[in-house]
Amino acid sequence: MLLLTAAFLAVTDGAGSAGVAPKNTAPVTEVNAGTLSGLFSFGADIEERKWTSIVLHHTATKGGTARQFDEYHRKAFGDPGGIEYHFVINNGVGKGSRDGLVEVTSRWTAQKLGAHLFRPELAEESIAVCFVGNFEESDSLTKVQYREGVALVKKLKERYGIAETGILMHKQIDSYERFKKDGRPSTACPGKFFPYKKMLGELNGARP
Repeated sequence: MLLLTAAFLAVTDGAGSAGVAPKNTAPVTEVNAGTLSGLFSFGADIEERKWTSIVLHHTATKGGTARQFDEYHRKAFGDPGGIEYHFVINNGVGKGSRDGLVEVTSRWTAQKLGAHLFRPELAEESIAVCFVGNFEESDSLTKVQYREGVALVKKLKERYGIAETGILMHKQIDSYERFKKDGRPSTACPGKFFPYKKMLGELNGARP
């Protein structure tokens, strides 16, 4: 999460954003299965990156979709690349949101680096996975959202041979300790209620 403000609430769920793919009305589990099966099918002119880590984020909002975050990032940050994450996992709150839906953004399909860290040099080849919600304020990650998020991270982890030490929370990179040393911003993302240890356990074979 990079400095989202209340201004995000003014962003509408308009059509035509370049940041996300068209919506699919099939059941979420079916949609996500199709998404994961084609996750590594890139265009002939796209070179697949050798990703080395996965960084977990939250949006620090009640709800939202990839399209809304794409529009907000373009307007608020003036970034023509739009949404800063590679994947957004919906929580079912807000217009167009479906609980557990994994949305793939144009940064992934184009294999572009995310703009999701204050210290990008510490995790240059990192995949940004963002869960919609504010897990600093409450334990509001839905069961479906968590389940589908684990499936996505597992797929990415296996594809790129990413070790447990390479699956990080945003706050582990942009930490308060680093802020005290270099003065650059720090964050609590993805929040104190994010089930990070539980997720790592499942990724390593523990039962849910």
